[in-house]
Amino acid sequence: MWDVDRQQKNRHQSSIAHWLYEAISEPNVRLRIRLRGNNLHVLCEGKHAPEAEKIRSRLVRALKAHPESLDRWASFSSEPIYKFILYGRARGKQRPVWIEPVDLNRLQREIVARQSIPEGSESPSKAALPVVSNESLAQTGSTEAIARYLSESFSHLGVSIKVLIQKLPESKTQQRDDEPIADKRLWAICNCDYSPDQSLLAEPIAQKLRDLQLKGFREAVIRSQVRGESTPDWVLQVDLTSPEAMLRDWARWGDAGAIARLLDKQANPHGLQVQTILKDSTLHVFCSLLPSQPKTALEQKTVVALITPMLDAIAPQGIEAATLYGVRGPRFSLNSPETPIWVEWLNLPATQNPELAPAPLALARQKNPEALTFLLQRLLNPDLDTRLATGGIRIKLCYKNNLLHILCEGITCPTQTQVIEPIEDFLKELSIPNLSGVRLYGRRAGQSSALWNHSLKFPSRTSPSTPTATAQRNGSAPILLGLEIDPDELLVPREASSPADATPTVTERQKSAIAQTFDLLCRTLSQGLYQTKLFVPRESDPAAYSQTPANAPGLKTVAIWSIVGLLFTLQVDWLCGRMLRVNSASIDRVVEQKTSGRTFSSSALAAQETNPSGSSLQQTPDGEAEGFNSEQFAQNSDNRAATAAILAAARSSNPSFNNRLLDEKLALYQERLKVQGVPDVLIVGSSRAMRGIDPAVLQQEMAKRGYKDIDIFNFGINGATAQVVDLLLRQVLTPDRLPKLVIWADGARAFNSGRPDRTYDAIASSPGFQQLQNGTFPQQGTGESQSPLEEDLPWHRAIDRKIKGSYQTVERGLNETLSQLSSTYSQREQLKNWLRLQLLDTVPNVLETPSSALDPEGLNASAELIDFNGFLPLTIRFDPQTYYETHPRVPGAYDGDYHSFNVEGEQYKALQKLSEFLDRQQIELVFVNLPLTEEYLGDPVRNKYEQAFTQKMRDAAIEHGIIFRNLAKQWNTQYDFFSDPSHLNRYGAHQVSVSLAQDPLIPWQQ
Repeated sequence: MWDVDRQQKNRHQSSIAHWLYEAISEPNVRLRIRLRGNNLHVLCEGKHAPEAEKIRSRLVRALKAHPESLDRWASFSSEPIYKFILYGRARGKQRPVWIEPVDLNRLQREIVARQSIPEGSESPSKAALPVVSNESLAQTGSTEAIARYLSESFSHLGVSIKVLIQKLPESKTQQRDDEPIADKRLWAICNCDYSPDQSLLAEPIAQKLRDLQLKGFREAVIRSQVRGESTPDWVLQVDLTSPEAMLRDWARWGDAGAIARLLDKQANPHGLQVQTILKDSTLHVFCSLLPSQPKTALEQKTVVALITPMLDAIAPQGIEAATLYGVRGPRFSLNSPETPIWVEWLNLPATQNPELAPAPLALARQKNPEALTFLLQRLLNPDLDTRLATGGIRIKLCYKNNLLHILCEGITCPTQTQVIEPIEDFLKELSIPNLSGVRLYGRRAGQSSALWNHSLKFPSRTSPSTPTATAQRNGSAPILLGLEIDPDELLVPREASSPADATPTVTERQKSAIAQTFDLLCRTLSQGLYQTKLFVPRESDPAAYSQTPANAPGLKTVAIWSIVGLLFTLQVDWLCGRMLRVNSASIDRVVEQKTSGRTFSSSALAAQETNPSGSSLQQTPDGEAEGFNSEQFAQNSDNRAATAAILAAARSSNPSFNNRLLDEKLALYQERLKVQGVPDVLIVGSSRAMRGIDPAVLQQEMAKRGYKDIDIFNFGINGATAQVVDLLLRQVLTPDRLPKLVIWADGARAFNSGRPDRTYDAIASSPGFQQLQNGTFPQQGTGESQSPLEEDLPWHRAIDRKIKGSYQTVERGLNETLSQLSSTYSQREQLKNWLRLQLLDTVPNVLETPSSALDPEGLNASAELIDFNGFLPLTIRFDPQTYYETHPRVPGAYDGDYHSFNVEGEQYKALQKLSEFLDRQQIELVFVNLPLTEEYLGDPVRNKYEQAFTQKMRDAAIEHGIIFRNLAKQWNTQYDFFSDPSHLNRYGAHQVSVSLAQDPLIPWQQ
């Protein structure tokens, strides 16, 4: 800030301050000036605020008196001045009374306009001068105008901009005859007192420069530099290729979106709008009238004569023909039942020129660099509008020694999440011959070195050694859980079944007869209870009232029957206790004989209470895991881990969540916490996660890479959606019982908010969920609670909780008192054994039926064998030839899992809440999109939804910091790795586990 005062004026004052003081010439006014960006701020202070019009008029008069000074201001030093901003205030005041801008560019145009008027003519008024914006002047290519245009947006940040033009050598790329030669580079030099962040200036300046659509410029270079320093802070290169040239380039390669935009732009002046669809090698062009046009006939000859020359000029690669449709509206499509007004068939230049016949994909497989560049740029720039506005992500590539080097650059450095996975999936599907690997690099345009690099290997088509079909695995100490797994999740929903299914079958008629018999039995029992006078029928049962005496039971009757019932109960209890004491030894001996091979002895159960994990994961002296064979699959060993898990589930005090698998896995997880502590990695998801990642294999692979003793648990639950996973991690488990890495393995179906979430709805109606909401769920940890604390509850909720607690205390006291009076309670285990003995004698044939006869495919049997790590190993191999003999082939349009598919609803919100919670707890979240078979993804409806889900997860990875790994198309033709079209078996889980262990993007922790 410079102060200018007559008493302090000396030879050392700047020329700017001296000139301003002389121009304004107000003796009682002190001037304070500041150069901020390309604007000179002048503060005028006096005893009283000076008059705005007087100060402004004197400054304008001084500028007009010396027109040559205007050019001097624009070229002043290295930071030109484009505008004066005058302020007026009284001394001692904080805020100015008035503000007046003086635009030097407009002032210069006024002077030029007056000089061009002949002598004797009337001078035009200020209002009569044409208003020309800086943007329109900048589009002419004037450096001063471009600098003024950019300065409008960035001077308030203290950034001054100067623009220079540099001549470039001629480019080797071919130019169209009607295009100007792009042989110039634009330099935008930004000076500032501080170091502005690159993201603050780069993208806005680049977008404003591209909006100008400068002709003859190939690129722009933005250089940011701190005043007083000799080296730039950062340099950014901006592609100034015009949007129309970008559209023509993509249209030449056959991009339907780019062709549609070019045709639509040329057709709009003629009152037409154009849409296109590319199918195989034919381009379908739909032409209709604009809504603003009168509803007249769409002339076929006129439209064909307009569209044909444009398509011939574009000459799209790989498109041999075009079909023109005259339609009534823009919503017409190939699948629309509407009939077009007319249809015209056109042959394109590709039918006559052999060089234009191959499609870009075919050329890319032949290592054509231009075709591959186009395909990759289109892959990484799915939003065409964003690419036209900012230039998008650019690709530079070259082949060297069977390696493909790909450089990705943009205004901001493309992230690895944006680049690596899409390119990896694309190149694997492209299958370029003799390609051994790919090197990916990412940098900001203008940098000389890459900010990151990544290597991809493409091994031979022979798959690595995998477990053979004879390698049986029963799990590391398999655990028998009450699973309700439906091996076929592709069954047609009931509402989508064919009309033929409406005819009642024999089974349905049998069910109807059983229901009638049960109803008759209930009515008979009800009448008997009514006769005791202890029960009264409901008012909604008039038939019962008609058969019930009018006199209601009195207190005397109730008391008599109560005493009789109590005496009968005591007598039965005494008789049962005496019988059990006399026959205890014989009952245990007979039960042990009857249940040989089906139950565990009491001593075995007791032994495992202190060591639930057994020795399934103990290391033997020779280095091999005990209980594992040479192929690293579990051998048939004892059932000690299974026994411990069953005991943990049976003795758990957790209330039920209306989901047996969730209840038992939660009890198993809590039991593991007591023995082994919090695991290092937790796997969550639906049945696809429970079958798709093998913790034991993952542990072994990580051990090979130096990560010793990593503990991994698979918490996959059948039918678990995003809401269920969110509930599990944020509310059921406390933060101190969560690991530092969570792997969420699932797919699109878990995020479909358009279908009913039956799994979550069932859990939400459970006692366990209610206790979570009330804050009374028995937590095993002491960390941050997700349930409301008592002091945070409303007063009526707090009173309700206290009443419930008092009731439970009274109930426990009564139970303890009655158990002491009962002679049977202490011998209840013997009573259960005796009842089971009677059941075995009643239905011997059922229990002796072999399991193979009840379940020929072994699905239900194998579905219950969950190992101690929570993994479900299935040995079934998917064979399309035999699978659909017993299962219906359901099209994706009728698949209930994709009903009203929507990835933007409550399921995605659950992901957002979970991501924010884990971020606060400093827990890494990795989402793995598990493999699906080609048989499954070959359906166009499913494939469309899967692609939409994949793109949504990539956006979520950027927005929420999630690590997204897409394995959906891995091994999709190796059906031996799948148990059904959408679920992996143990062999596929082995491959996924090995792949995850080798993934460098997953932040494994020791």
